[in-house]
Amino acid sequence: MELNRAVDRLASLSTQDALLLLQISFSASRVHHLLRFSPSVDNPGLETFDNLLRSELTRTANTDISDSQWLQGSLPINDGGLGIRQVHSPALPAYLASRLLGFSCEHV
Repeated sequence: MELNRAVDRLASLSTQDALLLLQISFSASRVHHLLRFSPSVDNPGLETFDNLLRSELTRTANTDISDSQWLQGSLPINDGGLGIRQVHSPALPAYLASRLLGFSCEHV
């Protein structure tokens, strides 16, 4: 998987650079965009994506991260998080919201 290789390469960077790349380049926003249009809630790749991000954050921070710390870290920066967003949790709401919006547009 390309994400595995990219995450492995982060180890050669400084901590601040690795964290910045986790926030921006490995951002879930691109994945969230795709989730709006595909019913992939049960796809195991979503959880794999989240696990890779979490393990890399653990390595970058050089500390174990509890579940509650991971939840807080996955919040947007404005809400006190690190901006490393999860993809598994919002998969269903993203898809349903897109379908609902599409349905309401069809009946206008």
